[in-house]
Amino acid sequence: MSYLSALRRSAGPVAACVALFLAAPSAASAGDDPPARARARRAGKKVSPAVTDAMNRLVGGDVADAVRAASLLGGDRSAASLQALIDGLSTGLHPEVAAAALEALAKRRSASALPVLELYARHRSSAVRVRALAAIAALDDRRADRLLIAALRDGDREVRAAAAQGLAARNARAGVEPLMALLVKGDEAAALALAALADTEVARAVAETIGRAPDAAVARCLGAILSRPTFKPDSARLEVVRALGRVPGDEALEELTHYVGSIPERPPRASRAEAEKLIDARLTGVK
Repeated sequence: MSYLSALRRSAGPVAACVALFLAAPSAASAGDDPPARARARRAGKKVSPAVTDAMNRLVGGDVADAVRAASLLGGDRSAASLQALIDGLSTGLHPEVAAAALEALAKRRSASALPVLELYARHRSSAVRVRALAAIAALDDRRADRLLIAALRDGDREVRAAAAQGLAARNARAGVEPLMALLVKGDEAAALALAALADTEVARAVAETIGRAPDAAVARCLGAILSRPTFKPDSARLEVVRALGRVPGDEALEELTHYVGSIPERPPRASRAEAEKLIDARLTGVK
């Protein structure tokens, strides 16, 4: 038998009504409960007063204060702070606050943020899009690759660079073909990202763009490939050096010179010796 049933039998309906009134939360206390704390309570989460305060400040009217709140939430590891960042972005934030919230989400690396990150990857502000792509790139979720590849078509150079960097950081092989298309158009960000992803096959594909892609972009890409200590063996480096020798312009000479300066004379390497010969030929005009 419940407590209220016993009370009705012993004291009558009036006493039971009094008990119900005393058991119910007062309107004043429910109204005084901050929205963030109420959300956390409904979700069964315990949060510190500082985090609760930051959750409320995130959606407040003070932009600078909301930016600081976003940073605090990014450093907190609770599920409630993560949800507060997602909820705030879902309802809409000032661009400066949104950028800070996206930076905070990048630290959390939670796949649950992917839907809202996808929305912000199309935000009207290029600075916000850049931060959304950085947060997407940080996710341990292969669906992120598709969003980064799509962003390579963005009209803003910085946004394309963020997408390219994200693909390189994730070692996303699916990005090689669209990055190659950007290289042919002369996009510097694509050159560096391709270099980061390059194996011997990709390096050969880059060399095949000589004459189709801008010389400077191809030279930067091939030079960046040579700069990677993990790009081996030396026979593969020798191929890249010879490809650089076929690229006209000062950029190719700069990359060859940088390569020679970065490689010790001992032990002897065929790639370094070939680079020295190509440099001498360029400087003397003797082929």
